[in-house]
Amino acid sequence: MPDQQSNQMWMMVSDIKFSPDGKLFAAAVNNLGADPITGHLRLWETATGKLLHIFAGHTDYVLRLAFSPFGEHVASGSYDKSVRLWNIHTGQHVATYQAHEGRVYSIAFSPDGRFIASGHDYTTIRLWNVGVGDERCLKTPILKHESDTSPIDSIAFSPDGQVLATSNDNIVRFWNVISGKVSSYLKLPGIGHVQSVDFSPNGKILAFGFAGSIQLANPFTLGTSFKKSESTIYSVKFSPDGSTISSGHGDRTARVWDVATGTVKKTFMGHENAVYSAAYSPDGKLLATASHDQTARIWDIESGKEVMRISARS
Repeated sequence: MPDQQSNQMWMMVSDIKFSPDGKLFAAAVNNLGADPITGHLRLWETATGKLLHIFAGHTDYVLRLAFSPFGEHVASGSYDKSVRLWNIHTGQHVATYQAHEGRVYSIAFSPDGRFIASGHDYTTIRLWNVGVGDERCLKTPILKHESDTSPIDSIAFSPDGQVLATSNDNIVRFWNVISGKVSSYLKLPGIGHVQSVDFSPNGKILAFGFAGSIQLANPFTLGTSFKKSESTIYSVKFSPDGSTISSGHGDRTARVWDVATGTVKKTFMGHENAVYSAAYSPDGKLLATASHDQTARIWDIESGKEVMRISARS
């Protein structure tokens, strides 16, 4: 963590994603030195690194972002209890979905683009109708010895849009989207937080990070555990072809893992602080990373070399 003096303008980058066509990428940037702390999204051109838009309006941290499946919009989720929708072509604010309680820790678009799911404090999930703006509130059934105030750290739709996977503390739940009910859950042994979940492209496997290792569920039964990384895992993401998984770590690295063997294929080193997000380009050739070190970076996966660095301070 930066010291108090340097924290006067410390621009943490908390999330990063490529657009569905790969021509753009967006990052969530937070000024930790502001009082109060403020966050926003920035949008760049992948080929040139040219800054196209800054999406500002939130009044607190912006932790997560998600592109709509057809690439027209990008959504941001904030500690100010709102989800905001932005037009990526005009840079204009389109809609605000305001929760009555609970900061937003995670967001995801449904595969058909009709809904945005958001994860909040108090183990609450909301499904927002993008076209209408109304919502359904899904309240997590609390298990024995489970806190009823823990946030939903991560959220992901299955590729067919019928299942929603969520995580809080050491529990992964699978929701039936139509009924809004939990169909099954996995309670992991030990102490820790599942900070990221992601479905494989075929929907048959769920990956998540827990207690320093990547776990695979198939999908409602715990299966393979990858080699322990000995560092906090902040993000996991399947490659477009499902053969590898990217991960962002507290030890300042990003990694690409082979799904078949559970071993590391490539480690990306260069960040000077924790890597909170690591996302593939749609063609699987590039990896984008977001870090507490105030930078967003693009890497060539085959060579492992950094090909672009964006300073959040500029």
